[in-house]
Amino acid sequence: MDDRTDSTGIMPWSEPTYSGSPDTYKRALGGYRRAIQRASTTSTWTCPTCGTPWAGVNLEGKPRRGCPDPQCASLARGARARALGRHRHPHLPPETIAAIRQEYRPGVRGYKALAQEYGCHPTTVRDIVKGVTHRED
Repeated sequence: MDDRTDSTGIMPWSEPTYSGSPDTYKRALGGYRRAIQRASTTSTWTCPTCGTPWAGVNLEGKPRRGCPDPQCASLARGARARALGRHRHPHLPPETIAAIRQEYRPGVRGYKALAQEYGCHPTTVRDIVKGVTHRED
């Protein structure tokens, strides 16, 4: 992808190429010009994760809510999930853990069936069956 610049810096899209239809090309070029105009009239938005400054609006003209860099956005989602505690396995009572270990039968009563029965995620059941322990943060 070819990066283009304007008064707000490098933008993550390139000018449309001719696709064979003059009308399609004119519409795409008009959208490109409108996006550049919107980006140049707004303030910059700095990503809190990577610190890169971006235009304050996205391609649709809405205020930017996240970094357009997919790798940075992925890191930010993981950090947000860890901060909210969504990466931790739920704390199940010892009786439930013992019941899951006793009832597990490969191919008959697997991870999904036990997870539905005990209200947890299949990976939690897998970790209980395999005896994986997670460190507490």
